[in-house]
Amino acid sequence: MKKIFFALLGLILLPIVAVTFESFFFSISRIQKIDSGFWYFLAGAGIFVLLSRWGFLKRLYVFSHEWSHALFSWVMGGKIRKIKVTERSGWARVTFTNFLVELAPYFFPLLAVFFSLLYFISIVLKPSFKVYQQIYFGALGFSLLLHFQGNYQALKIKQSDLASKGRFFSLIFISWVNVLFLFFFVKLVFWKTVSLTVFFRRIVFGLQKAWQYVNMFNN
Repeated sequence: MKKIFFALLGLILLPIVAVTFESFFFSISRIQKIDSGFWYFLAGAGIFVLLSRWGFLKRLYVFSHEWSHALFSWVMGGKIRKIKVTERSGWARVTFTNFLVELAPYFFPLLAVFFSLLYFISIVLKPSFKVYQQIYFGALGFSLLLHFQGNYQALKIKQSDLASKGRFFSLIFISWVNVLFLFFFVKLVFWKTVSLTVFFRRIVFGLQKAWQYVNMFNN
């Protein structure tokens, strides 16, 4: 019964995900000037590609994966009992779980969020730290590619994290939240040329249009 409920929820999410993706691609298509930060972002991603077969990076992904489970459980009132990380696998023992805790590693880019918080807290406390912005963009490119490549490898095999709510709903939800995070980071890199207002306004417009089509069929 629970899987049926989440399957129906996935169907409801489908048009929201579709218009979110459309708004994302529309927003990046309007980028006319490549800011210097993009090249540092790209360099960070390139460094990841060069080092992608290094065993440490696999362990780093597993580390971020298990700590994402743990962090979401802790935020929701659970306790972290134990976390184990190896190069190929790991686990997090927590006292509370739900679908957000189970899916957190797949939609929450832990290291990218960590680097962002570290950078912005640093420049609030000491504005002169803005000189390290290029390093931050490089770390962002590196950590986001780690997140997406690690998830791609993980989702190719059957994951128990997706089982309880069904793979259909899980993949739709993961895709939706990932594109929201990706837009947020693109906005940081292209601060002057990517508009939050346009992005969310286009989502609302797309949902209104979808609702009009539903009403047409009902009539």
